[in-house]
Amino acid sequence: MATRRDVAIVFDVWGQRGWYGSEVAGESFHSKDIEGLFRGRIPDDGATLEVDAQLVPEPTNLHDRNAVKVMVGSAHVGYLPKEVAGDYLPVLRELIAAGYAPHCAAQVRAWPNVDYSYDGRGGVRQRRSGISSSVRLDLAEPHMLVPLNAAPVVAHAMLPVGNAVQVTGEENHMGTLRAWTRPSGEGWVHVTLNKVTEQLARSTRDIVEVRLEGEPVGQLTPKMSAEYSPAIELLDNSGVQTVARAVVKGNALKADVVLYAAKAGQLGDEWIRASVGAAPSAAQVPAPESEAEPEAVAQPAADQSQLEEAVPTAPIASQLPPAAWYPDPSGDGGLRWWDGAVWTEHRALGEPTASGLSRASGATVGAPAGIESHGSTPAQTSIDGYLIEVTYDDRALRVRGKNGVARVALAGPDHAKGDVVVPRGAIAGVTFQAANPLVNGNLVVTTFEGRVVQLHFRRKQQADFERLAHELGI
Repeated sequence: MATRRDVAIVFDVWGQRGWYGSEVAGESFHSKDIEGLFRGRIPDDGATLEVDAQLVPEPTNLHDRNAVKVMVGSAHVGYLPKEVAGDYLPVLRELIAAGYAPHCAAQVRAWPNVDYSYDGRGGVRQRRSGISSSVRLDLAEPHMLVPLNAAPVVAHAMLPVGNAVQVTGEENHMGTLRAWTRPSGEGWVHVTLNKVTEQLARSTRDIVEVRLEGEPVGQLTPKMSAEYSPAIELLDNSGVQTVARAVVKGNALKADVVLYAAKAGQLGDEWIRASVGAAPSAAQVPAPESEAEPEAVAQPAADQSQLEEAVPTAPIASQLPPAAWYPDPSGDGGLRWWDGAVWTEHRALGEPTASGLSRASGATVGAPAGIESHGSTPAQTSIDGYLIEVTYDDRALRVRGKNGVARVALAGPDHAKGDVVVPRGAIAGVTFQAANPLVNGNLVVTTFEGRVVQLHFRRKQQADFERLAHELGI
């Protein structure tokens, strides 16, 4: 996404339910602005408008430093109530700092104030004296305004919001869901919908699998799968991934996933035309290297056939801790090398770092595979990014793509067979772009030879990549 320094992009906050349950305070002080929203004379029995409202922090407010004003266009129609404004302020500030303007739906009602008097003959006279008004917002709780993860970087289309649909089989994927539970008990996420063939005892059937960050977290029932499959097939054939909104509810012991997405029969022609148009052009997608290799591109756009071949359909080992030095579980002190699946016999002196990974130093019993041994093991950091694993040991930066798309994005179609390795002395510069609630972050490494390696990461991984950027010299 392009940089947004001068013009903020409208962001419709998540969690809107189609009804206006949040009251706005102070409307009576903004009657002129509210009256200006209505065209012509307001009828005696009142009038109602459904409009788009922007939430704007007002730190210069003398009465409340946490004030958040509600704007409809250029009209100031009131404030979030003082007792809740402070809860919303951190989320709104974060969105604004990232270049977004938080918006939500609003309902404005107005009716004329009428003064009555009597003439000498007992007749009733009416005289208008301004208006009274009420403004209400379709606004979720603060922790439900922004999703916990960004949308996929490949070409995709977001299904419109629909009625709640319960996902099944989440209990088989708690290794993935556990990381997405929150103290609040719920949180929005982007999920992808993928049509897969399930093997039964004597037959097969097509169902829709729900994936979070590329990993399965459940599936829809066969009946509900049939409601979504036509849309998924249409987008698949156009090289577009199907994305939907979902809520993860529960805790580390048990979590549920609830889908909020319109079914195929509820989609409008305009949405279908726009979504099919989200596919990358033929000029953007290079020919596959061979029939045995999945088609992939170096830019963050790929067709659905790439994704289906690159993303596994069962839980993967990334649910386990990444390969790194960790405190020795034997309790003898020092560190021990975990290879991503099992403990090895390689031990070292050292202390865990604050990130939860560890640095090793001093003599070792033997260096793990892939690490040179010169009487001591260099300090090593291993972190996960978006579809990549990164290892840095003060001698070289090593990046491993977790699937074909990631490997091609790192090294190009001609060199996407293995890891990308950049010697420490070859690094000429590093550029760090922070993640925000909607867009992945990016750590760009440039070599003296002009080679560019881009390391994408999710917002939840940002702290690790900030540390890596500083270690690399920025």
